[in-house]
Amino acid sequence: MRAARSPQALRRLERRLLSHYARSEQWAALDSLVRALPQPNPAAFERLSLALLHAYRAAGQPADVQRVRAALLHWRGGNPDLQQRVAYFDVTGRLGQLAPGQRPAPADSTTLVTVAGSGTSFAPVACSTLRYYYPQLQCGVTPLLPKAARAQTLAATRPQQLQALHLRALPNPANETVRLEVSEPAPADSHLELLELATGRVVLTTTMPLHERALQLDVRTLPPGVYAARLLTGSQLKATTKLVIVR
Repeated sequence: MRAARSPQALRRLERRLLSHYARSEQWAALDSLVRALPQPNPAAFERLSLALLHAYRAAGQPADVQRVRAALLHWRGGNPDLQQRVAYFDVTGRLGQLAPGQRPAPADSTTLVTVAGSGTSFAPVACSTLRYYYPQLQCGVTPLLPKAARAQTLAATRPQQLQALHLRALPNPANETVRLEVSEPAPADSHLELLELATGRVVLTTTMPLHERALQLDVRTLPPGVYAARLLTGSQLKATTKLVIVR
């Protein structure tokens, strides 16, 4: 009899499968595999379904997005962590349609605050996204505010009033390279980073030379999507701008 695979071995197999289907873009084949997983391997079902959600959204297949989302919540909706991940996924789909400088709808801002204060694994990701639009808003530190207080806080926090520096991306959308320009010379200990809004991942970090006002970045290896370009001094957020990468 063949010995059962260890959890670590199963995760490695899962990653190889996902990498194979992603390279070949055979999402329908992966979809068929995922449908058989809810009961025998619920954790793998959850992880691979989340990957399918992002793949179908990127491919512009909203019907498949809704179908996979519904199955995910049906089988794993009792998982608070997953609930917050799906809520974040729903919001970022709408954030990707915003024009540069435009802020989220009040309902989406409130959802981001809720996820950021949820204490789940996606709370730090939601906090980073929230601070892109509201740089001075503190999240992930204090307990979740009551709904009325959330609305007041978001209404009072306006990026255009709080940011002393301004960041601009040219061209935007970008394809191969992008030039990030700061309205004033960068302070000491400054660095630039790109945050992928769909996932909350920081995908690029680079030092901003002292007293420089512009930096050229190579973005050819980054997937198409919506990003937040952020200038930080130490851990303090100084300026942000929306960047769209296309292929």
